[in-house]
Amino acid sequence: PSEVQDKIFFMINNISNSNLDAKAREFNEVSQDQYYPWFAQYMVMKRASIEPNFHDLYLKFFDKVNSKTLNKEMVKATYENCKALLQSDLIKSSSEERSLLKNLGSWLGKLTIGRNQTLRAKEIDPKILIVEAYERGLMIAVIPFTSKILEPCHSSIAYRPPNPWTMGILSLLAEIYNLPNLKMNLKFDIEVLFKNLSVDMKDVKPSSLLKDRTRQLEGNPDFSNKDVTASQTPVVAEVSSGMVPAKNVVEVQPELTSTSRATSIPNMLNQYAPPLRLPPNSMVEDDKVALIMPDQVSPSQTPSPLPALFTLSQLMAAIPRADIYFRINEKLSSLGSLQYSKIMDVALDKAIKEIIGPVIQRSVTIATRTTKELILKDLAMESDDSAVSRAAHLMVGTLAGSLAHVTSK
Repeated sequence: PSEVQDKIFFMINNISNSNLDAKAREFNEVSQDQYYPWFAQYMVMKRASIEPNFHDLYLKFFDKVNSKTLNKEMVKATYENCKALLQSDLIKSSSEERSLLKNLGSWLGKLTIGRNQTLRAKEIDPKILIVEAYERGLMIAVIPFTSKILEPCHSSIAYRPPNPWTMGILSLLAEIYNLPNLKMNLKFDIEVLFKNLSVDMKDVKPSSLLKDRTRQLEGNPDFSNKDVTASQTPVVAEVSSGMVPAKNVVEVQPELTSTSRATSIPNMLNQYAPPLRLPPNSMVEDDKVALIMPDQVSPSQTPSPLPALFTLSQLMAAIPRADIYFRINEKLSSLGSLQYSKIMDVALDKAIKEIIGPVIQRSVTIATRTTKELILKDLAMESDDSAVSRAAHLMVGTLAGSLAHVTSK
């Protein structure tokens, strides 16, 4: 009946640690056993799933009510809602759904393990859930859920480590923790669980349950992008070392061009991919930064083996400072806006000096390598050397500038 619902809603909204006894008596007077299924669904869906801070308060209230029938209905409703969320496709993409599932995991753990009651495997088995989530790319939702279920184990008489059931799940989590390219938030959840249970991960032998199992690769939110783009690792290694090897990958047919033409393009483009090294101290004013941008290339000229050198002060002078403006917060105007403006100018100069060396090294290295490969591929049959030179200049300049912009952000 609506009047009973209104009374229960009002009661739950006003419950606190100081009036638990009174509210429990009032609840027993108003409610009947036939209303318990509805009340259990209401508490799980409308309260426990979105109010994790009040879980302990609600459990104390149920202890005061002291009804086995109500507790049974509460556990049943929790299992049903947990399974419904676990079967939903939204937990892979929606953080709100994952948050609801995580809160229900905390509620289920406190309702069962926290009270030294059995977590029924036929309803929810954490180990099976984790293994299936590994295969389907759902660990991003399942590991926080199972971690919250297991948190009350530290105060449980039956489930406290070294309980074999608990240690078996921890062993599986240790195996997952050691997987390459696992997302950091999953590693953090596992670390927090081990810490809450006062278990050192080094003392737990990782299981081998996932050894022969295949998992989803494309669009898997459990692992970083490196997991899919492993083929790009050699290029990254070359860039990080500060050197890009120069190699000719296109051979021009002699019947279309002359013999000298067959070697002119690779020779011309070799200057775009020499070893690029920066001095160890890029903060010193007189340090030199290598920029490989020759002004003119001719097939009759031998490219200079040394790149053009620019000082750090020249690079700083090229930055359009006139386009940079600061707006000082009005609350700080009483302290002197002119003083803050000077501080911001100094901070900006220092930040640019710190970042400009690594940015140029990375951007120029990648841009020169990419430009060389694409020009050799796309303009292999081009007879006009000046067109090849213009294309290389345009591409390397635009690409290096865009990379520097993105990196500096």
